[in-house]
Amino acid sequence: MTLHAFLDHLAFCAALAVLSAAAVRLMIALRVMDTPEARKAHTRPTPKGGGVGIVLAFLVGVAVLYEFASFARIADPYFRGLILASAAIAIVAFLDDLRDWPFTIKLAAQVLAALAALASGLYVRDYRLPLLGPID
Repeated sequence: MTLHAFLDHLAFCAALAVLSAAAVRLMIALRVMDTPEARKAHTRPTPKGGGVGIVLAFLVGVAVLYEFASFARIADPYFRGLILASAAIAIVAFLDDLRDWPFTIKLAAQVLAALAALASGLYVRDYRLPLLGPID
């Protein structure tokens, strides 16, 4: 990898980090808070919605990679399945942060998102663990 390519990647990573941090700051400014209850570990109101920044950075990163990195491009149906499933789970998780939905709604959304990804033809070909290699 050339220095120029490395710096491009580094700048892109920094831009995604700034985007993620800005989204988290927005959630804090909107006062999306989790209140303490008997079953929760925190004793003071705690900001929720931090996943918004992570998901936003992921979706933007994947979209840019798809658009500009032809060597890393996945087929259109797989890409649509990945984006649809990721966005569906993110939207339900965000709405849960706002309204505290029951687990059945969240589980149903995750099952539907997985089915959407599978319907697009997306699948895992093999599993590899760091330091251990492939798992049969």
